[in-house]
Amino acid sequence: MAAFMEYLANGAFFGALYALLALPMFLIWSTTDVVDINIGGYVIVAGVVSASVGGVTGWLLGVMAALGMGAVTGLLFLAFHWLWDMKDMMRIVLATFGLLLITASAVQALVGTDNLYLSGLSGSVHLLGFRLSTQGMFNLLLASAFLLILFIVLNGSASGLRMRAAAASAASAALVGIAVRRMQFMAFLVGSGMAGIVGILAAMTTGVSYSRGLQFSVYAVTAVILLGLRGPATVFLGGILLGIFEQMGVAYLPSGWSQLLPPALILLVLASGRSHTISVHAVRA
Repeated sequence: MAAFMEYLANGAFFGALYALLALPMFLIWSTTDVVDINIGGYVIVAGVVSASVGGVTGWLLGVMAALGMGAVTGLLFLAFHWLWDMKDMMRIVLATFGLLLITASAVQALVGTDNLYLSGLSGSVHLLGFRLSTQGMFNLLLASAFLLILFIVLNGSASGLRMRAAAASAASAALVGIAVRRMQFMAFLVGSGMAGIVGILAAMTTGVSYSRGLQFSVYAVTAVILLGLRGPATVFLGGILLGIFEQMGVAYLPSGWSQLLPPALILLVLASGRSHTISVHAVRA
């Protein structure tokens, strides 16, 4: 029983990273109608930069690198809308996938294939006969804090209300004077910054390398659709559940099978018919 509880707790701690990554995926998807596949690229760039530089300076430079990449994706999004009548967003989705491949190749060329680590919080806490990682608890608390901040911003600030209006109906928001494209560009910036935080936490927890970008993107999509794109709290819980499923797979499935869970869950949701609950106009609590 103690071992099961440890796996459960570790799953929630790993899931905190996926939950925190699901929040920017949700924000970008619901505001722009685009699934930003390059969200995993923001993670690995921030993680690699922070691990390479080290210390607080590394954290700041890592987040700034992620923000820079988010600005590039946002500008690409605006350029596509300027050049073409974008009724089908798949062209931009494929472009973000191309950006992810470019990012992974650049990271591999610059820093190699090794997994890079950032010094994290050491130690653990013993509770009721099982052990809780200090770093894992920190990840969960920080992710929960970002969920609360996003909820407050979306529901209690002028910018958040404009972003919600743009997500609900871009045409209607434009008619009342809201700069829809600016709000959508800001979604990419905010999302990339949050993904950069995930990169730093990942470097402190499991390490980061060029090869993990697509994995992070798949995990973000899985967390978002697992319980439906209904709001920040729902996608956050989806990330926590995904982490628990993964750790239970590590514990009780043959070696390597746990990596199949995220794509399998995506197929299961789509096959179940629950995909109709995934609305791109769901920026609400």
